[in-house]
Amino acid sequence: MDRNGEEIKIRGILIPVAWDEEGNVRKVAVFAPHEEEYSVEENREVDGIRSLLHQEIEVTGRVREEAGEKIITVIDCKRTEGRRETSEYSRRMQRSGGEEDASTS
Repeated sequence: MDRNGEEIKIRGILIPVAWDEEGNVRKVAVFAPHEEEYSVEENREVDGIRSLLHQEIEVTGRVREEAGEKIITVIDCKRTEGRRETSEYSRRMQRSGGEEDASTS
């Protein structure tokens, strides 16, 4: 489906996907139900988003696809309260206390 430029709202877990040579998180993504991953484009709207790592969030933004990668430009982001989406990733994270089990990756 072509979603380039479409504004959407997605719910998922914020995960780190790239680190610098000192181990600091440099890039994050939203891991959504159905194993969809949306790379978060850095901009002023996402300052501080890394404080929500490994938490379920709801993101509103514009999505585009580049070289097969879904990229979301965040308009709004909030930690979700209430009902949690259940995905294999969130179950693994809950069982491991936030440390992903390398044997299941």
